Amino acid sequence: MLPVGGKPLIEHLLENVADVAHAKMTIVTSRGLNTLRDFVGIGERWGLAIEVLTSRPNEPVNSLKRRHKSVFKGKILVLSADRLYTESLADHEAIKHLHTLEDPTPEPTHVLEPSIPVNSHKDYLELNLAAARGEIERIRLTGRERAVGLTTGYSTRIDPRTVRVGQTHAGNHCRVDKSAELSGTVVINSSVVIDRNTRLHDTVVLDQTYVGEHLNLKRCIVSGPHIIRVDEDVVLKLADTFMAAPLQQGLYSTHFAGPANRVTGALVSLLSLPLMAVAFAVGVWENPYEPIQRKNWVSNLAPKAGQPYRTYDTFEFNVSNPLLRRLPQVFDVCKGHVRWFGVSVATAMELDARNESWQMTRDSCRMGVFGYAQLNCPANSKPEVRFLSDAAYVPVAGWKTNWGVFRDACRKLVGAGSPALQAARRG
Repeated sequence: MLPVGGKPLIEHLLENVADVAHAKMTIVTSRGLNTLRDFVGIGERWGLAIEVLTSRPNEPVNSLKRRHKSVFKGKILVLSADRLYTESLADHEAIKHLHTLEDPTPEPTHVLEPSIPVNSHKDYLELNLAAARGEIERIRLTGRERAVGLTTGYSTRIDPRTVRVGQTHAGNHCRVDKSAELSGTVVINSSVVIDRNTRLHDTVVLDQTYVGEHLNLKRCIVSGPHIIRVDEDVVLKLADTFMAAPLQQGLYSTHFAGPANRVTGALVSLLSLPLMAVAFAVGVWENPYEPIQRKNWVSNLAPKAGQPYRTYDTFEFNVSNPLLRRLPQVFDVCKGHVRWFGVSVATAMELDARNESWQMTRDSCRMGVFGYAQLNCPANSKPEVRFLSDAAYVPVAGWKTNWGVFRDACRKLVGAGSPALQAARRG
């Protein structure tokens, strides 16, 4: 499950196996059973039928055959999940030989080459660095090229000038201080914060990690409070959270401002119930056949491993007034999916379809209920129009701008000719 090139190692294996003609796939593991099951599911993401079984540590294949006789029937291919197969398994000679066998119950076939094993910290570091440099054909890093030598994922803020020389890949939801120095090959996975005056050289930083100020790391793996110096094979666990720490703990939570938004969201949800009745009435008046619309938006909450976004289901009132239309989002604020102020919500398909650099400007700001696009763009506006308003909002975002946006939204709600007043008059 350790990430390589932005994906867990086993996902590269599953993508490779998906190209092979087969009927069923079984994953056997002795640890992390629940985590693995949650990630692979039943294999529908890769077009596979997957079953996950448990085993004893280092249990040989013959022992598994005795305990799981139903699995080891027909033509069986046994692969090791702690290595990266660098060529397509569908074109492998052993696979072709397996398809030509007439015996319905042959001995299991092991395909071991060509592959890169991950048997040590050094192996894991070198594999990530080679993937970031583009030396492994089967691994293509996801993200956009921000500058020469810098590739970043969704909602990542990093100044290209921090990359002094070499190649840097940063995943989703990362923050790198502009005074940091990145050299050689640096791999930064998802939800990582790198603080001021920190130097990284040929280093891998794993998910949900805070790297503190003035650290100088060379050929290291950093994961939470652990710093692994691979050349000496030394594992250091730091007690000082101001040097290195997991982000989900205490001060360094990526959603440290979330509780305030959630509490106010819960209070406003109770106070806005009468207004929601008015919004529903307006929706029935304007669109009697569909007064409420279901939506699926990208969430501000941290995504699962290997995924750029977390999505959530919600609903909107099908009305022309933007504030009434998005009134149910106060419930989403209470749940932590959006904040009060920020860029407009978007679908995963809309975010993946972006191809211009100015459309990515919104990634440096969280999504909110109030903003330029939410206030000025009609419900049926194209994503490009909303992203343009988001790009104008991000540089000026602050309490003064947010107060002005909120004030204008209230004026649209209760001003002359507002749908709310018209509905009240009709009542």
